[in-house]
Amino acid sequence: MKYKLIINEEIYSKYDQSETWIKILSAFKDSSNVPEWPRNELIKTDAVKEGGEVEVQYRILGGEYKFKYQIKKLSDFEIIYCPKGDHPLDGDILLRVAKDRNQSRIIWKGNYQTNSFLAKLGFIIFTRKFFKDIKQNLKNS
Repeated sequence: MKYKLIINEEIYSKYDQSETWIKILSAFKDSSNVPEWPRNELIKTDAVKEGGEVEVQYRILGGEYKFKYQIKKLSDFEIIYCPKGDHPLDGDILLRVAKDRNQSRIIWKGNYQTNSFLAKLGFIIFTRKFFKDIKQNLKNS
């Protein structure tokens, strides 16, 4: 059975578009250096670039899971990335930073598919906490 999983989030940041974009690029490089990034996800890569590989460690219910993503497109204020290798999910994710008055708005959209009920459950648990935390952190940081 195929399970469809959707990300459709808008996150308002108290930072302007450029500052928010720099924080996202910094988080994709090494999220441990970005205080606003939720601690249930650790991202590391040598270089944030098109075609680049990103290693992500998820912390879900006391367990730690490592997966890889590939950056398919990187342009001004936009990243498109997708799971790679043995990742249980399949699909593309768009992350865009838009201007919104004197702050910014992060648009995070994508569709995943998986055959694994456990991957679906992990996705739901992880994304609820991740998006709750990042919204709070960017609002109050």
